Amino acid sequence: MELPFLKELGESSLTDITREVPVAEEVNLDEEKETPSTWVPCRNLILLATSGAYAEVISAEAIFVGFNAEEARAYPDNDKEFVSRYNLVLEKAVASFSQPPTVKAPLVDLLKPDIIKKGIEVKAPLHLTYSCYLGGEKHCGICESCLHRRRGFKEAGVEDPTDYIQE
Repeated sequence: MELPFLKELGESSLTDITREVPVAEEVNLDEEKETPSTWVPCRNLILLATSGAYAEVISAEAIFVGFNAEEARAYPDNDKEFVSRYNLVLEKAVASFSQPPTVKAPLVDLLKPDIIKKGIEVKAPLHLTYSCYLGGEKHCGICESCLHRRRGFKEAGVEDPTDYIQE
């Protein structure tokens, strides 16, 4: 889904094509002291509001998100507390005659290697997953997200099925 108005919400390298997405360096999320250039203000709030509205329209019981412990270190709208508080908002945001959907974040306590191991365990088609910040047909292999992905597979001891442009 393309949301061009997000460019107006900040100077994120993910929404403003005049800013370069960081490549060839993996940010250590435990040591990050400033806002990453890939931060999009209120991104998950906006996406969940849209998802919540659609979920109400189709009477969906749940909205599943891929928030995880690793990204929650640098992005506060990826943690368990955010999900919990957002579910409280949903209770007040839907029509009184509707059952509000619940946001579910089954990976919220897991790091990348643990997510990959869980994916193998449940036979998820990991070759169909996509992580690249640059948004091309293939993973670039050098943006921060691709580097996190590569490290995750390596630390999990699982062969990475991803086809990268740059090995």
